[in-house]
This record gives sequence, structure tokens and C-alpha cells, in this order.
Amino acid sequence: MMTSYFGNKNLSKIPKQLLVSISARSPIDIRIYKPLCPSWNLVSNYKEKRISEQDYIKIYYEEYLNRLDAQKTFNEIGEESIILCYERPEKFCHRHLVADWFKHNLNIDVKELMF
Repeated sequence: MMTSYFGNKNLSKIPKQLLVSISARSPIDIRIYKPLCPSWNLVSNYKEKRISEQDYIKIYYEEYLNRLDAQKTFNEIGEESIILCYERPEKFCHRHLVADWFKHNLNIDVKELMF
């Protein structure tokens, strides 16, 4: 499993069945894994600076990650998949939280696709 963002120009080189959105809306026609999709309310509160990055992390864990089984989630997404959302690699993003969650719970390194 790897992570990337919708703006990665090289995604067209990857079979669509390996691409999985963890955002409620996707600009490309791919599978969406809804249990990891943050609500628009959470996203907009962060983007409009009504909550901090730390608040976002706390809420995302409480409302999403802590309610899921990491192994089941990993299996459902697929070991060869690339999970996608909107933010560039250097920006704070929930896909990085998901990658850290898999590392912590399953000892699986989920790296950013860098090409």
C-alpha cells in the first residue's frame, strides 16, 4: 500500500483498480473507501482555521480510526492499493494519519508514491 494525491500527474500510469480514494469526493472515477473519508464539516473547520491541526488529528482518530479495525481496513483496501486524497505530499493530510495508523497498529510502512 502507498499514498498519493489526486494531482499526481503519474497516476494515469497506474491501473485504476489499484487507486482508492479516502476523500468523499474524487475527481477521478475510482473506488472510494468511505470509512476513512472525513466529513466535509471536519475538513472545512480545519481549512477555515476553526480548528487546529492537533484538533483535526484528535477528531479524526476519535471519529474514524479508533472505530475501525486496522487489519480489516488494510485487507479491504488492498495491499497493492494506493490511497488518495487532495493534499500535496508536503501538506498536512489525513492520508498521512492513515499511514501512521497502519504503521502503529500493523507495523506496515505506507510510503508516499514519489514519481
